[in-house]
Formats: sequence, C-alpha cells, structure tokens
Amino acid sequence: MNDASPAAQRTRLAAALTQAHQVRPVTASGPPGPAPACGSQLWQGGTPIPVTDIGPTAPFASTIARRRSTRLLGPPSRSQVGLVVARAGLTHQNARDAAGVAVAQRPAPSAGARHPLTLVVLARDVVGLPPGGWALDPDAAVLRPSVHAPGAVDHALAQIGDALHISDPPPAAVVAVGCPSATLSRYPCGISLLWREVGALLMLVHLAATDIGLGSCLAGTCAVLHDMRPAAASWQPPPAARTARRRFVAALCIGAAAAVNVGCRRRSPDSGCASRRSLSRACRVTPRRS
Repeated sequence: MNDASPAAQRTRLAAALTQAHQVRPVTASGPPGPAPACGSQLWQGGTPIPVTDIGPTAPFASTIARRRSTRLLGPPSRSQVGLVVARAGLTHQNARDAAGVAVAQRPAPSAGARHPLTLVVLARDVVGLPPGGWALDPDAAVLRPSVHAPGAVDHALAQIGDALHISDPPPAAVVAVGCPSATLSRYPCGISLLWREVGALLMLVHLAATDIGLGSCLAGTCAVLHDMRPAAASWQPPPAARTARRRFVAALCIGAAAAVNVGCRRRSPDSGCASRRSLSRACRVTPRRS
C-alpha cells in the first residue's frame, strides 16, 4: 500500500486518535524529588553575553494579527535575538515549594514549575554574535557558550533548513532542549507534559519574534542536537529511567523577515506542507476591523 494513499492516511489517523484517547491526566506520585539542574549542563566556560527583556513592543492584539510563519529570513542582530529569548525564557522569580524543592516562575507554563527546557540559540549569521551555540542562562540573564561543537551546530541548522524546504540553513534558530528527568522526578508518568511545554515555549518565542518585527517559523523536526533515534528498527520506547537521560529538541528558525514569505509558496502535495487552497487562503488573511 502506498504510504501516501488515502487508506494509509486514514489508518495512521485512526492509530493517532486511539493513542490520544489513551492519554490520562498526569498527577504527582509520592513526595517530590529534587529537580536536577539541567540547564547548566548545556553551557561551558567563556564570555557570557548579557540579554534583556526591555525593548520595543507592540500591543498584543497587533502581534497576534501580524503573526505569520516565515521561511525566507535575513540576518538578525544580537540584540534582537537576545530580546526574543529573554522575553520567552528569563526567570522572574525563584522559590521553593512546600517540599523544599527549588521551583521558578518564567513566562512559559511548566508542570510543577520544574521548567525542564533550556533555550539554545544556534547562530550562523547573526550580526554581533559569533557563530555557534549559545545557551540561555535564565537566572543570570546571559547567553553562555554552549557545549555543542561547531560541526554539531552546523549539522543541526542544515537539518532545520531541510525540514523547512529552504535552500540554505536559516541565519539562526532557537531550539528548546529538554531534560525529561526534571519533570519525571515529580511526575513519573509525565513525559507527555514535556511535549506540551515545548509547544507553549516555542509559541512564546514565535510571538516574541513577531512582536519586534522578526520573522520565524516552527520547524517540523526534532533531535537535531541530541539524537534520540533508535539504533535498531526493533527499538521500543525506553522505561522512564532511560527516558530521563534523553534530551528532546524542538526548533524554530528566526531572522529578519524578508519582503516575500516563502511559507506561502505553492508546493507539491507530497511536500508535507498545507494544501494549495489553504496556503492561498492563509496568504490573504487580513485583520478584521470593527
């Protein structure tokens, strides 16, 4: 059977719906354990670059109306990228819960306030920012050189470019690197919480970029920095103890928006993009006025 046939698509949809129906609310079990310090494992020594969430902004309704997924991107500046990740990821307040475990308040919601995700900027062509990986330290409000080798960063950007069907890698990308053990130490069966938090955090990055006039686009790929693919075809989902050591990654490319939005180009039906009709309709959307 052709994988692109309607019958195969219906089979996959039915399987996905069955899996979704099996998801149950996740609750904490037992006393909460300590949340590991995952973010600090992603940066290394070097000169940190300060970031701030203070800068130009627009009314929220205007930002929502202007939001588009844009693939054709020019080089952003260091201050622009720093402002975006600062607004999406800086810690507003640190505290301890009733069990004495460190928790934090940040712009994105997180189960148990554990915040298992770290934002990492992959820079290829950012004005004022050396190429390479830069991990956000949300407590110190700085970008620190990440532990990722230059070759790994280049490979990740190439994968993101391939996922977006663009000829060259994006000038920069923001990836959310997850430390599942931070969530699973409190919610042993809560791996699905991590994926929900990834979506919430990257949507914040997407809106923060739109707010200051940058273009961005969520990339349909993951594990670009920390490969989680199985070594053998017979691989089965690992138990929680092994899952906790894996780092899941989702990505969003970011840059100066060009005049033409290639996200609205017509693509062949098997390219993984929306249908021609829906793309055409999306390109004509204008804000409603009273």
